[in-house]
Amino acid sequence: MNLEVLGEKILVTPIFKKITETGIVIPHAENEISIIGEVAAVGNYIPEDTGCRDLKVGDKVTYSPYAVQPIRYENVEYYLLRPNDIIGRIQ
Repeated sequence: MNLEVLGEKILVTPIFKKITETGIVIPHAENEISIIGEVAAVGNYIPEDTGCRDLKVGDKVTYSPYAVQPIRYENVEYYLLRPNDIIGRIQ
């Protein structure tokens, strides 16, 4: 991916499908906004007080569904987020 995020932004690839404990994949509804995603890129200036400075590409995170700014690049949907909108990292 050649998309570079600048400033205080984090680019996330949303994860729409849910997998139950038994392995059943539940697809998302068409109008549903994902609240879990994988970090695709991290901006070059993330403030220390947000706790997001150590996020790396590939980390799974959860975020506020009302804070997403959807963008499309090379036919892939991404969400652009501010560091304060990241709720936590999923391990």
